[in-house]
Amino acid sequence: MGLSVDSPACLRRSVFRCGGALINSRYVLTAAHCLPRPDLSPTHVRLGEWNTSTDPDCVTRLNKEPICAPKVIDVEVEKAIIHEQYLRKSVDQRSDIALLRLKESVSYTDFVRPICLPTDEELRDNSFEDQAMFVSGWTSNKYLETSPIKIKRTLNVWNLTSCQEKYSSYKVPLDISQLCAGGQSGDDTCVSGPLMVPLESGGHKVFYIAAFSSYGTSPCGIKGWPDVFTRIGAYVDWIQQKLEA
Repeated sequence: MGLSVDSPACLRRSVFRCGGALINSRYVLTAAHCLPRPDLSPTHVRLGEWNTSTDPDCVTRLNKEPICAPKVIDVEVEKAIIHEQYLRKSVDQRSDIALLRLKESVSYTDFVRPICLPTDEELRDNSFEDQAMFVSGWTSNKYLETSPIKIKRTLNVWNLTSCQEKYSSYKVPLDISQLCAGGQSGDDTCVSGPLMVPLESGGHKVFYIAAFSSYGTSPCGIKGWPDVFTRIGAYVDWIQQKLEA
């Protein structure tokens, strides 16, 4: 699934300002820092995107015949909901989470489907330490240049105490509502967006959203320095309270 959060001007230029994750037919989960001011709040989300330079997205099979996905879907945003405890200028960026309610329900396809929330108690409390996860988005390197093609990278989750020690030199406190991942090498953590983990459920592999990009070093992708993510399990109750029919 491809999704980005944009303003109308960005949609016209096919420039993606921020990422998000569809969690049901009317709501998109994103970061609060993606909504800097009311006048800059996104008016649309784009679903089913992969290559921003083409629509529809197509690949060529071995017999040289193209196979194409449906055209992308641009859906208007009805309202943005930022976590009440998020402080934009805070050094720790806790509660960096927001919801976008769409003006209309989205129909699911093979290319547009919601990701699962970690509602199970065990998943809510899971720190996923040392587990490999996937992050995807269109920001590709330490210069924050935008790739036209959606990028997926594998990141390893850090022990939170080790991450706290790392960021303590900058007097940035972290707590259990956050999660650290990446820092292996090069541009591995320059892709911002949802941090996803595949888990077995009912004999099938199901993807859950474990965290969402919050902040990191500048420039990004410095070896030995992980990015900090908002751990979604800590905010499941808040998310469920905000959802309307």
